[in-house]
Amino acid sequence: MAINQAKDPKTGERVLATVQDKVVQDVTGEEGTGIWSNEQAVATHIPAPTLTVAHYFRLASADRRQRRKAQEAMGGDFPFQKMEVKDKDAFIEDLRLAVFASCLASFIQGLNIIDKANREHHWNINFNEILQIWSGGCIIQADYIKSLLQPVFKDFESKKTLNLLLESHIMKEIKKSKPSLQRIVGQAIQTDHVVPAMSATLEYIKYQTSLGKSLSNQSVNYEGS
Repeated sequence: MAINQAKDPKTGERVLATVQDKVVQDVTGEEGTGIWSNEQAVATHIPAPTLTVAHYFRLASADRRQRRKAQEAMGGDFPFQKMEVKDKDAFIEDLRLAVFASCLASFIQGLNIIDKANREHHWNINFNEILQIWSGGCIIQADYIKSLLQPVFKDFESKKTLNLLLESHIMKEIKKSKPSLQRIVGQAIQTDHVVPAMSATLEYIKYQTSLGKSLSNQSVNYEGS
């Protein structure tokens, strides 16, 4: 929260407003993990929309000149509007769960990619050791997500697949967070806030748990029908 509130002592302007998107620009093509994750997602045929859209957002951020010219060509942009929040505490809780669901979805997608590649290439990865390495570095700093993964990783050798979509205790967390994620994405869409990772996560949750009923079996009401 400190960076959100910090002000330039000379101008009195909030520092965050002057950052623009320089922090996430990467014009040298050294995105590393983002590129590798997306390449492997395609190669292993694993849906990873949260990871993919996050990287695309980074690429778009790197080309501010193009976005400026596109804005000029359109004759304007879509400035975000203020969200009308009646219950601040409830909104913050929804936002917390929406972010949590997106983070958890990222881990599900990333680990499903690693699991598929591990089985295809016979790497014999020790996932329990990976968890310890990650939690000691910069990848997993979320204790709660680590606690969700620990029982799965502990018994990984007895499993035919480490697909986290099949772990009931993890999917219960996703189910619990889904209404909050839906409310946040819905409000963001209505007020032109840009939330691509959250939007992608919401759709991912829906289609990864759907049996794909045909449109004729769904309840759709059209005017005059």
